[in-house]
Amino acid sequence: TSQPAVAAMPPAARSAARTSSLYASPPDRIAIIGTGVIGASWAALFAARGFDVVGMVRNEHEAKLFAAAASEAWVRLRARGIAREAAPTRIRHVSSIEE
Repeated sequence: TSQPAVAAMPPAARSAARTSSLYASPPDRIAIIGTGVIGASWAALFAARGFDVVGMVRNEHEAKLFAAAASEAWVRLRARGIAREAAPTRIRHVSSIEE
């Protein structure tokens, strides 16, 4: 990976590009399967680090719970100064793995 390409990546991806041989290129999207409080918190953290995040939910009720938990986690990250520049709009949900 060339240095200019690495410099343009989100911080977490930059670190992965320098240290990992698992991927031809670092991921830019993270999938979360298990969108309860812990999954939603991870989703918020990954979004804060500049990744697009997709949470897998089974129904609209789970989608609402995921959105509420991710929003609450986002508020806590902002309060700690962790989510300064990224946007919570990087978090979305789907109802099937194929999506």
